[in-house]
Amino acid sequence: MENNQTEQTINIQDLFSIIWKNIILVGSITFIITLAVGLFTKFGIEEKYTSVTTVRVSSSSSYNEITGIQKITKTYSYLGTSESVLGKVIENLDLEINYKELKKLVKLTPIPDTEILEFEVVMKDAYLASAVANEAANLFIAKMEDDDDVENIYVVDEAKVSSAPSSPNLKLNVVIGFVLGGMISVGFVLLKEFLDRTIKSEEDVQKHLNVPVLGAIPTLDKKYLSTNNN
Repeated sequence: MENNQTEQTINIQDLFSIIWKNIILVGSITFIITLAVGLFTKFGIEEKYTSVTTVRVSSSSSYNEITGIQKITKTYSYLGTSESVLGKVIENLDLEINYKELKKLVKLTPIPDTEILEFEVVMKDAYLASAVANEAANLFIAKMEDDDDVENIYVVDEAKVSSAPSSPNLKLNVVIGFVLGGMISVGFVLLKEFLDRTIKSEEDVQKHLNVPVLGAIPTLDKKYLSTNNN
């Protein structure tokens, strides 16, 4: 029983031999999957653009402690994406979306250990993304200027119109498609080989039937047969 299991065990060399024997099939499947992923990424996924406006907020001395800084940055993050700010963005830019939809596209993130906040906007329109980021930052500044806890607040860098989409990442997806295609093709070839119990050689007889080979009929090519017949 143990000898039979040992004989049926496939080592690394056997695996490479199986893959090499089916290299055309492996390459074809990998190429098709990679091409499909690339085409789907290019034409099936809508491009999105990211614009970022940075704002500096200087707080009063009462917020210099760590707990105070953490509290106020959370407060800023909430206020910057509140309906009072984003609602005016929708009104000023005449956007055809509601507050909840816009809030999903806008993210206000404090940079750790700094007084900098980032308004990040991701939209399908590059020009609109930059306009929303800048308008949201300006409205946020106007709202915070009346806060006694804020000493100074201003825009550090305005959002620029992005010339290239931030997503999807075509190169990354193609690499993922290639790796996935390779794994699928190799798995398919190995599964096909394991399920194939057809006897093709003397080695297959000993491997699958565990019996000695008493004789074999040689394979004669057509050229040899035609020469002898003449």
